[in-house]
Amino acid sequence: IIELLVVITVIGLISAVTLAIFSKPKTDSRDVRREADMKELQNAIALFSTNKGYYPVCSSMTPINGTSDCLSAALIAENAMPQVPVDPRGTGPCTGLPLSPLPQEFGYCYQTNAIGNDYALYYHLENAVHNSGVPIGSGWYRINP
Repeated sequence: IIELLVVITVIGLISAVTLAIFSKPKTDSRDVRREADMKELQNAIALFSTNKGYYPVCSSMTPINGTSDCLSAALIAENAMPQVPVDPRGTGPCTGLPLSPLPQEFGYCYQTNAIGNDYALYYHLENAVHNSGVPIGSGWYRINP
């Protein structure tokens, strides 16, 4: 029985070390993808603005789901982007943005003013290493035109 307990303990230690080694590259790759997605969205929004003369106007803070949300529908309809990216960990509800975002939520969010002459993209990073946006708290970042 003691030998069995020793084997189980060793297996537990090996799996804990392995998990620690491989979890950081995963979070880093998701963050790099988020940064690339934000650049794609910025380019698509700029193309939309060039064609229409204003940024896509949404009535409130919009979680980007890639298909039916206000921004995605506008970008796809205008052929500014064939497919709108979503966060690798899913679409969050954008709770508390822009002032006090929740740290456990992930997703891309879009906000514009009523006349479409300004916008903000919000995204959440797991590690603050790759950010190109302005930090707004709890791992969230904002990008403006």
